[in-house]
Amino acid sequence: MKTENRIQINGTWYVKEEMTAQTEPQDLLYTQQCLLELDQCMFEASRMYSDYNNEIFLKNSVDIKYTNKITKESDYWDNGEWMRGLFEGEKEALDEVSDILNKSEIAQLKVFIGTLIENEWLNY
Repeated sequence: MKTENRIQINGTWYVKEEMTAQTEPQDLLYTQQCLLELDQCMFEASRMYSDYNNEIFLKNSVDIKYTNKITKESDYWDNGEWMRGLFEGEKEALDEVSDILNKSEIAQLKVFIGTLIENEWLNY
């Protein structure tokens, strides 16, 4: 072993190790999106997978982003139970969303959530 490959720290000799670049990223998460675009707003749902082939769906990883295309304001929901409550017409969920969306947009959001449930994005 060459002496230039060693280093002494506080009287103890160590072998120098070269840093090797990581060739593949680790612990990647993949996403899949579903978008409903309307004249005045859009709803974008996304979910996460832990594998590239979209076969290992992470539970409770669905979120919905709402964007008002006129005002550019947006909101974000990531609670699956709340989404289900809204879909089923629960008063608390409806009251919360009625501060943000008009009646037509709420109806469209409910249909969108129903489609996500139908396509097994939200498992209930």
